[in-house]
Amino acid sequence: MARFVSSLDAAEEVFNEIMFMKGQTPGTSSKIRPFFATKVIRDSIKHFLADPIMIQLDAPCIVVGGLFGDLYDLLLIFETYGYPPNRKYVFLGDVVGSFPQSPETIILLCSLKIQFPTYLYVIRGYHEMRDVNKNSTFCTESINRFGPEFYECCNELFDDLPLLCQISEKMLCVSSGVPADVAYLDQFASLTRPLEPSKTPFVKEMLSLQPDVATNEWEINKKSTHPLMKLDFIHEFTDRNNLEVIIRSHNVVKDGYEFPFDGDPKLLTISTKPSYLFKNFEGKPVEKCGIILEIETSLKSLFRTIHPLPYEYKEYYMSKSERAKLKKAEADILRR
Repeated sequence: MARFVSSLDAAEEVFNEIMFMKGQTPGTSSKIRPFFATKVIRDSIKHFLADPIMIQLDAPCIVVGGLFGDLYDLLLIFETYGYPPNRKYVFLGDVVGSFPQSPETIILLCSLKIQFPTYLYVIRGYHEMRDVNKNSTFCTESINRFGPEFYECCNELFDDLPLLCQISEKMLCVSSGVPADVAYLDQFASLTRPLEPSKTPFVKEMLSLQPDVATNEWEINKKSTHPLMKLDFIHEFTDRNNLEVIIRSHNVVKDGYEFPFDGDPKLLTISTKPSYLFKNFEGKPVEKCGIILEIETSLKSLFRTIHPLPYEYKEYYMSKSERAKLKKAEADILRR
């Protein structure tokens, strides 16, 4: 007779497996069994649905930008600043992406959501759209290691994630931006999950927005087809809704954070995933640090630097083609 496995049992099982990975070489994949992986994703959905489409949260909390499946730096963040329930976290989407450990990243977050639902929040990002992730490393790794049911279950979860988080009524967290036809925050209350972006253009636009500092206009970027944000709208929207700032992620920015409209404080982009910058694959690469935002009860915001893993693990951040180029460059240097 099969043993009944509760949601909490499954969450603790996968959490312990991922904790074991802390002592492994970065890039090592877990030995989580597909049954437990799928169960944790499926059972976490009810907890994410219990959060409103726009989460209302009081500071203090830590805001984390896009990780794109960077499990080992996520573990570093938790090890440095504390795991839930010792700290409260808001993740600004793009939690899966190009890293091979993308499945473990969402599994860990879902495990913690089951165990501590009021200490961890995830809003939906660009990479949590099926049309985006179906051609990604996340899709390949999910199906190859955990099976097609796991991948389908993840996309069901993504369709049920909240879209925004308001912190202490003054700060609005989104993954990309706010669509131009939204005047008031309470308009989001009419949205009913699950939300499939292919059937809901409003959601697809919201998860694809980018600030365009060149034109300062809402238009479609001819190269990327991403809608672009206008500063005037940001000011009108924040004033109308009594907000101090909109915090977003989605873009990778040089210093880990930027106020994209020439320093205007109403829109802040944070980029959490660290890496190494390789310039023509010659010489030692340069650290590119990420940032998380620690928001105190007073709403004072502290930029906390996330350094990449030690240089010896540089290949963790590289694609296969980049690793091949680096090895060739290193071999050329040795031959000189």
